[in-house]
Amino acid sequence: MMETVQAVRREVVVDVGPARAFELFTADMTSWWPADHHIGSAPIEQIMIEPHPGGRWYTRHQDGSETDTGFVRVWDPPERLVVTWQIGADWKYHTDLVTTVEVRFEPADSGRTRVVLEHRDLDAFGTDAVSMQQTFEQPGAWTATLAAYAEAAGQRSFADQRASADQHSSADQRASADQRASADQRASADQRASADQRASADQRASAGQRASAGQRASAGQRASAGQRSEADLVDGPER
Repeated sequence: MMETVQAVRREVVVDVGPARAFELFTADMTSWWPADHHIGSAPIEQIMIEPHPGGRWYTRHQDGSETDTGFVRVWDPPERLVVTWQIGADWKYHTDLVTTVEVRFEPADSGRTRVVLEHRDLDAFGTDAVSMQQTFEQPGAWTATLAAYAEAAGQRSFADQRASADQHSSADQRASADQRASADQRASADQRASADQRASADQRASAGQRASAGQRASAGQRASAGQRSEADLVDGPER
């Protein structure tokens, strides 16, 4: 059957890559989903999308209750997510009401992602189809929701960049410390080598001095012996 009520389409470009954009949209929806966009009797505690076809899309509230939004039809990270929206014009969940929300994550320039959302099958709302289409077209509906998502993505991008900068800085500091340690080791080795050379030179000098002293002592002994021998020859034996 042809749609008689046009689908609602919105798109936004976020400052993270497709994989990060998909993860933020699905695994961390609580961090950016507008706090007043729920059908529970208590504030939102956590929004969950179970990561597989047939998985639930639901909200856990601070009073412990849970409210359903729909189910996962297509789980294709990081490119495509299709879920059902089964909340009616009375803002209650209906098992027999099925509209479709498809989200595509398309690579954009500079490592960013174009996120394209389409809410279709609005004819399922029956006599409320036109009014619900107009509701979803309002600035406070999907437009505001994607704006909050884009803001969260920007904050995540900044945090990722800062973490990356910190890692690089830490790596640079470690490299600098390693270089200093290596320089210190080389300096220490050079100092030890110099000390060894001085000690060796001192040992050689000491040995030379001892050898010189020995030579002088030996020469003195030979001279003394020669003098005694000459005296013996002059005096001669007594007759």
